[in-house]
Amino acid sequence: MAKVNAASSFQLPVGFRQSWLPVIGRVLLFAGLVVLLMLLRDWVMNPLNTPLRQIDIEGEFKHLDKAQIQLALLPELDKGFFTVDVDAIHAQLKNLPWVDQVTVRRIWKDRLSIQVTEQVAVANWGDSAALNSRGEVFQPAKYVGEQSLVLLDGPANHAAHVLQMYWKVVGLLKQAELSVSRLQLDERRAWHLLLGNGITMELGRVQLEQRLQRFVRSWPMVLAHAAERISAIDLRYSNGFAVRWQLDNSDKQAS
Repeated sequence: MAKVNAASSFQLPVGFRQSWLPVIGRVLLFAGLVVLLMLLRDWVMNPLNTPLRQIDIEGEFKHLDKAQIQLALLPELDKGFFTVDVDAIHAQLKNLPWVDQVTVRRIWKDRLSIQVTEQVAVANWGDSAALNSRGEVFQPAKYVGEQSLVLLDGPANHAAHVLQMYWKVVGLLKQAELSVSRLQLDERRAWHLLLGNGITMELGRVQLEQRLQRFVRSWPMVLAHAAERISAIDLRYSNGFAVRWQLDNSDKQAS
């Protein structure tokens, strides 16, 4: 009886080896690279392996201080170089009342650079807000206005327009050596002006520049010498303006 050998060999067909073995090798190589990349990603994303060691805060601050900024950064400080949320830091700092612009950058391999530009108020807006040079309203906490700045007011969505009109009015009144303390646009889109000398002016809704130019031409010849006696001036006339005079003591007694 013939013996049966339990150990047997099996050979792949020559055609199979030539066509499939390279493909299997490439698949195994790709799978190995994927696993390696996943392990590398996990290692890199671990804050213990890639910690933030330095945070640089740059900017010239008059109303802000670095303690405020550092407090806003606290939620992100325990994260690593790759896991720190730059967008979240930007949003958090942009919400601080006196912050205008923010730039946040990673600097290889363990630094975070933060540049902060502070808001600059060019005018007070209403009772508790301010305007920057772009006509944007910002509202610092407990802001009561700066006495050296003009007071502007109006509908919130017209702030930039009010600021532009203010610069035009300043340019026109400069010819008469007059300054502006307050400029207001009311809900009916009519303009009200308070001069630095205390005289109130009604400008109306249309032809503001023409009306002011007419007033400026008349001021030095007709009104400047009696400025202390003038209470208000109404420019809402097609060919001139009306002047309301203050009552002197004798008039007050007679009334």
